[in-house]
Amino acid sequence: VTEWNNGLMNGFDQLPASKFTPSSGVSFPNPQTYIYAYLPPAEIHPYAQLATTYSLSDRMFSSGLAPSFPGHVFLVAGRGPADDPYQPAGFSPWGCPELQVPSDPHLVELFDAPPTGVSPCFDIPTIADLLDAKGVSWKYYIGGNPEPTGIEGAWDGAVNSFAAIDHIYHSPEYKTKLVPRDNFFSDVAAGTLPAVSWVTPNGNASDHANIALSADGPYWVSEIYEAIAQNPSYYGNTAIIVTWDDSGAWYDHVPPPAPLHFPMAAPYAAYEGSVLGMRVPLLFIAANARPGVSHTMRTFGSILGFIEQNYSLGNLNAQDVGTDALA
Repeated sequence: VTEWNNGLMNGFDQLPASKFTPSSGVSFPNPQTYIYAYLPPAEIHPYAQLATTYSLSDRMFSSGLAPSFPGHVFLVAGRGPADDPYQPAGFSPWGCPELQVPSDPHLVELFDAPPTGVSPCFDIPTIADLLDAKGVSWKYYIGGNPEPTGIEGAWDGAVNSFAAIDHIYHSPEYKTKLVPRDNFFSDVAAGTLPAVSWVTPNGNASDHANIALSADGPYWVSEIYEAIAQNPSYYGNTAIIVTWDDSGAWYDHVPPPAPLHFPMAAPYAAYEGSVLGMRVPLLFIAANARPGVSHTMRTFGSILGFIEQNYSLGNLNAQDVGTDALA
């Protein structure tokens, strides 16, 4: 919100230096101007190659002026909380009560409720429910189920959308459809990919500031692409959509649109006047993708809309309605 500054996009150097001190203890030079850094294409060659070969959206905005947790919930539900869970004792998984540490209460504020804080465990409809209703297969490839211990388990526990969806977390599907991410490659090789897949990176491949202390991200994405591209059963009929849950707070000059330009019915009406989040890249990779840059405004709801249109699922009556899908 400080960076956005009511759309002026001039508050990036107003954040305290402590915001840019990574957990590794490495200090950045000039931390309040470091946020204006950028990556030359040579340092992210796989991303640059995919973007120029296939399609890139340069008006893709995260779904709320909010950090990671809301982004992950929006990606499956078209709505979500306004902030990350408060974590007084440090970094630990979000989600339903069984995942919480009693001495470390996790609460979130909502866009459409007073800022009192609620449990980060929601009973809201998701795209998985629409897929199930139509008998369309899906899987969510993540670190492990249950999550491994240590920092890797903590990372995966903090990017697991369905751990925050009560009726999925407490269903048999949670054990059968949330599977280790390496299973993605074995499923491709065996020809057993579901119709819809989510694949999340580990911490080092996440491109996350202060956590990703390596350049694994572009190469991990290229491994997913190559697995599909080299498999004749999948390349011609598979779309790979690559995006990021938020901007990571790096400088951007394009103000997010506000208010949202499409009407939203109850109980989502409170979102209608909300500000979208900062821009994030979106790559659309498919054999029939139109090469080039799309300037159409999109949100995470556009990805949901694309899935809904492909499989005639109906909609969630949330941010998937009224946004431009990836057609």
